[in-house]
Amino acid sequence: SRQVRMPGRKRGPPPSQGRAARPVIPHPRVHDPAVAGYRQRTPICAPISSACPVIIGRGSRSIPKPAVKNGTLRIADKFRREGSHSPSFNKHELSDSTGSHLRTIVRDGSKILLHTRQPVRGNGRSDKMDKRAQIELSGMISEANSSIDLLKLFADNEAIVNKIHLSNLWNKLGRRRDASNPRFALGITQMIQRTTDLIETCGPRELANIAHGAAKARLDLGETGRFLKAIGIATVSRGLHGFKPQELVNIVWAFATAGVNDDKLFAAVSDEALKQQLHGFKPQELTNMVWSFEKAGARNKKLYIAVANEAVKQKLYGFKPQELSNIVWAFARAGVRACKLYTAVANEIMKQGLHCFNSQDLANTVWAFATACVHNKELFVAVAEEAVRQNLRGFKPQELANMVWAFATAGVRVDKLYMAVANEVVRQRLHGFIPQNISNM
Repeated sequence: SRQVRMPGRKRGPPPSQGRAARPVIPHPRVHDPAVAGYRQRTPICAPISSACPVIIGRGSRSIPKPAVKNGTLRIADKFRREGSHSPSFNKHELSDSTGSHLRTIVRDGSKILLHTRQPVRGNGRSDKMDKRAQIELSGMISEANSSIDLLKLFADNEAIVNKIHLSNLWNKLGRRRDASNPRFALGITQMIQRTTDLIETCGPRELANIAHGAAKARLDLGETGRFLKAIGIATVSRGLHGFKPQELVNIVWAFATAGVNDDKLFAAVSDEALKQQLHGFKPQELTNMVWSFEKAGARNKKLYIAVANEAVKQKLYGFKPQELSNIVWAFARAGVRACKLYTAVANEIMKQGLHCFNSQDLANTVWAFATACVHNKELFVAVAEEAVRQNLRGFKPQELANMVWAFATAGVRVDKLYMAVANEVVRQRLHGFIPQNISNM
């Protein structure tokens, strides 16, 4: 019979009938550890701790794995020194590649991270490798999930930390809300010092993010005050040209939240906002602007009127319940008359409904209208019905007092609300009430 030739198949016997492959005998001095004279190759870097994840960036095949010492990862140690082709790095070289050390001390029964930095000597690494290390550090900061991880990254890589790293570090620390923990005191102090050293190189975005994060971190008032004042001086000295609306608002919000007064900074921000004619300001930015100025006691009537006109011009489109209540609260406390704004806010609240308003929003809204002598009976009745529907859940003593004070001042009587407030006060047994709250009721 004629053999059929398959396409792409060479002539010859079937694979099962072919010759057996000849085994490859390894060279004794290279592959067989049991043979005398075998020399094992030294690994390029120290072994990796299983508790510390290894993060390698894209396209970094030639980058050796990072060395881990005491469970701490140094970014700069991932890169060889320029011109070094030795197949191994000893422990001393890896430890001194950044010139920094991290050790833990015990104070008052709790562990505290202490970073002692030594003078950074020339380590032979090129600017290109420094840039690659900084990119890797930015990625690890973005993926850090706790304050301790953020502070470790800063302490181990302080030599290559730049303004972008500091901006991201402060931004993430502010979100954690536990940076005020005493065990982080030394690390935070060193981070503040490093930020102060580089503050002159920061741009608008970095300055706003650092100030915003420091304020949200709720650090010690004295420490935060000195730090924010340094940021304020640097901001005013460089000028506010190039600041976007969000950056202008974030920096004054940070000062107002931290309780730090800086008249020059607030005056400069007001001038820049008026110069920009509030173009591009979103509802939250308009509200936070006047709220920050009022909270800090830096009232500027021209700015307030401009904000009111811009809000009315936007028809309060996109304003949330908190923003609606905060903007009228700021105008009422400042004593700035803006009848069109109050009318627009009342109409928008009735349009949206009050089901999304919390206790503070309800109390601040009626307090602001009563203080400004804008008596909108329809709005007051709607607020009373919503408060009764919620059974006054979550209402604090001051909010209960402000609620009944506002209704009494506006001359709007809603018996259901008064009875509900009375029952809630009795239920709380006046716990947390101060004399002013009691007298207002």
